[in-house]
Amino acid sequence: MPPVEWPKLLRECLSSTDFLALATTGLDGLWNNAVYFAWDERLSLYFMSMPASRHMQNIAANGEASVAIFSTAQSPQARAVGMQLRGTARILPDSAVPAAHRVYFDRAPIINGIPHKLEEFLGASAAWKLVQITPQEIGYFNSEIFGENREVVPSGVTL
Repeated sequence: MPPVEWPKLLRECLSSTDFLALATTGLDGLWNNAVYFAWDERLSLYFMSMPASRHMQNIAANGEASVAIFSTAQSPQARAVGMQLRGTARILPDSAVPAAHRVYFDRAPIINGIPHKLEEFLGASAAWKLVQITPQEIGYFNSEIFGENREVVPSGVTL
């Protein structure tokens, strides 16, 4: 088998959908929800949400997160492609918001009804906060290349 072109494959997968499925854990157990996301060259993922939401409360208490990324337009009879990862999620402090804001809004310059100005994400009382998920392990599946196996993406891969 030829060498795996991880950056190309991962970019294709990340670009195939606008949403990821996010799983978090809190005092009341597991919680899963979908969020619009963006990513950077180090494969960190970014999303925004309201601090009072259940997943944000879970992240504030316990930064463990699990993510699934895949296009729902795929047919089960055709090639299946997706990513699964586990990592650490953190609600970004104001000092890290400008860089994350650029990454996030470069992918989605306009989201109807949702704030988008940098200032709207700053300060303890901001109605929306940006979150970064730093992967600790990334699994990738592509039935055309790997059959039914999920492959672990080597650490240090960048886009």
